[in-house]
Amino acid sequence: MNIPSSAKSKRMYSLTIIVLALASAAVMISGCISNSSESTIWKDAPDVDINTDGTVTYVDLEGGFYGIISNDGTKYYPLNLGEDIKKDGLKVRFLADTKDDIMTVQQWGIPVEIISIKEI
Repeated sequence: MNIPSSAKSKRMYSLTIIVLALASAAVMISGCISNSSESTIWKDAPDVDINTDGTVTYVDLEGGFYGIISNDGTKYYPLNLGEDIKKDGLKVRFLADTKDDIMTVQQWGIPVEIISIKEI
């Protein structure tokens, strides 16, 4: 079967347009998926008291413990810091709620409950 060249060109053009449209859609969808989870967790977290970056710090008081000093110098005493994050000098981004009704033996920093934390 011999198809005239103009019909071949039209089919090739149509196929190229379809492939480009599908590829563009796939790229846009993958970008939306990865960005939406990041923004939900870190940027648009209205229900948390603290959404900041800081450095995990070992404090050698009262037997020793780990705290977080934010980039603006605020000291936080996390009540539920995971063992994998307890590394002196580790840079982190975290979401936390303050616990105003708690007093600690350490008397260092603002007591907080970590909602989410990740190394940066």
